[in-house]
Amino acid sequence: MASEQNSGPHRGFDRRELANHFFEGHSHYDLFVEAEHPDLKSNFYPMVTARGQNTAGAGETGAIQVWPTDVPTDLYYTDWVANRTINWLDEQEDHTPCFVG
Repeated sequence: MASEQNSGPHRGFDRRELANHFFEGHSHYDLFVEAEHPDLKSNFYPMVTARGQNTAGAGETGAIQVWPTDVPTDLYYTDWVANRTINWLDEQEDHTPCFVG
């Protein structure tokens, strides 16, 4: 959806934007990072590594999928999703029924 600049409707929802905690370049959040903060791309968990998927580890333990990040909190995907949701809700009329999931 993101690569097609498509945000819906999709499966009964009027709007859908994709985000996740790794960076593979295929979500709406990834496109935001690429466009606005390309220097942050290397700070995300490497989903696919030379040893296969989900095998990278770091931090004090080096445990698989432990990945300390230098992505500022206000640019991390959780804040991005929250801010996009708040902005969308602010655009809605007070009497408009809506669902955010």
